[in-house]
Formats: sequence, structure tokens, C-alpha cells
Amino acid sequence: MTAKNAILDFVQKLPDDSSWEEIEEQVHLLRKVREGEEAIRNGQTCSHEEAQIYLQKCLGK
Repeated sequence: MTAKNAILDFVQKLPDDSSWEEIEEQVHLLRKVREGEEAIRNGQTCSHEEAQIYLQKCLGK
């Protein structure tokens, strides 16, 4: 499915009274989920422990 088709399908499922901001947020979320799925398929992942260490460094803990 192309990105355009995925977005069209996704937006069609949103409530009719969705605001521009809500639609934008939902499309952004869809994009990030798709990017995460692609990273997993490409083996671009890390262990839970590696993620914790990285987050601790980012948060200065």
C-alpha cells in the first residue's frame, strides 16, 4: 500500500468532526508507526537494556 493510500484509508476512518490538528496528529502517528515497522523489518532495533541506557543518557540520569 502506498503512503497516499494508507493516509486516505486512515483519514476516512476518523470522525467527521475531526479538527485539522487532530488529523495532523493522527497522520504523524501513522507515519511514525510505519517507520518503526520498517526499522524492525530492517533489523534496526536494540534491546530493552540498550534502550534504557540510551534514555538514561538522554535524560542525564
